[in-house]
Amino acid sequence: MLRFRPRGVTLPLVSFGPIPHLEVGTEARFPGDEIGIVTSVGSKTTVQYLGPPMGLGRHTPVEFTNEPLAFPFCPKGIIGRTVDCLGRPIDGRPPLADEPVPVFGNVMNPTRRTLAEGLIQTGFPALDAKEPSPQGIKILWMKRPEESLDYAIARTMVRARYRRQREDPLKPLTVVFCAMGLPRDSILYFESIKSQIARSVYVLHSASEPAIGALMAPQTACQISEQLAMAGDEVLLMIHDMRIFYNALAEVRGIQGVPPGKDNSPVDFYSQAARIYERAFIKETGSLTEIVVMSVPNLDHSEIGVNLTKYSTEGHIPWNNGSLDFLAALSRLKGEAFHASREDHKFLQRVVTASYSRALEVREQASLGLKITAEGDLAYLRFAEMFESTVLNTLEFIDVDEALNRCWYALGEVHPDNLDIPPEIKQKWHHFRPVGSAGAAGD
Repeated sequence: MLRFRPRGVTLPLVSFGPIPHLEVGTEARFPGDEIGIVTSVGSKTTVQYLGPPMGLGRHTPVEFTNEPLAFPFCPKGIIGRTVDCLGRPIDGRPPLADEPVPVFGNVMNPTRRTLAEGLIQTGFPALDAKEPSPQGIKILWMKRPEESLDYAIARTMVRARYRRQREDPLKPLTVVFCAMGLPRDSILYFESIKSQIARSVYVLHSASEPAIGALMAPQTACQISEQLAMAGDEVLLMIHDMRIFYNALAEVRGIQGVPPGKDNSPVDFYSQAARIYERAFIKETGSLTEIVVMSVPNLDHSEIGVNLTKYSTEGHIPWNNGSLDFLAALSRLKGEAFHASREDHKFLQRVVTASYSRALEVREQASLGLKITAEGDLAYLRFAEMFESTVLNTLEFIDVDEALNRCWYALGEVHPDNLDIPPEIKQKWHHFRPVGSAGAAGD
């Protein structure tokens, strides 16, 4: 084991002179059981320090193990545990004792990944009906920085279900929750709902901890998720909030003197984030599905952080004031999810989107003072009210099939001539309720 003293300390970076035979990604040990990770070698060795800053200076002895920074992992023992950004237990229970897994381990070869399939039920009926997510997808959830999405995230972790084939029952997923830079009240909230999740692992990094931990937490969570999925678990990885990762990376690159990229973004954000996003996969038994939450100023899709993220992810779901932006939601691989759903699903999602869009247009006309008298326009307004109350804004826990049924019931207000779907689907699933008939809205 090699021991050296720093030449310079600009936290979270600690610099040393050249250290022979040292490799990037290996562990550095500081006094007090604090650790760091070697990020560059050569004429100058740089270590990212991961502990508190007190008492650290040029006099501090640092040991280099030349072993990868790792944490103990056991597929069975990790379930139900809460660990920090480096995989160390923080739940007061005994440490895990098994083979070490590198924090920055090798990423699965892309050739071993297959196209997403199956169906993920998020617990949000409108999202499941319009933009269903297959297993093995990576998708972005966007929110405003000043707004909280804690409830929607917690609701998804509790209610998430999956099935590979249409005839399969919906089953709970193994949830890995990665928190980055969350305030204490949010951490306590997520811990309070943990008992409601059948199988879960928490990787927590709070706002009171050094920001550098936000660069490690998603790597640790990805390693845990991938190891569980390779062992046969159907895993849902929720990462919240990638903006903290973005800011931490920008801070470190600024200290290193690396010139920023476009709009002062960290120049390597795309490649660093892709290492996290590209972990999603599905195989015959086991899968890893990723939902990445990111704060986006003014929900501006052109903002550099979210724009680079959208290059890697396979859809984006905007949220506004904690509510789903129904029309703007997009899951690019939803076609693969339809194979594990009912025959009417792919047609229903198209007509319910078109009908709700038309209803919002009529509402806008009414808000401008125009008198809405045409029966067709009034029908769309009735549909929108019913759809919003029973599907879009409901707090009920309903499965995908029930969500589809409720969409069809709301569409019963719309004349069949206005639904662009095959006649056989229309005849089987759409039950038009003319005004004045029993069961029509307003009767």
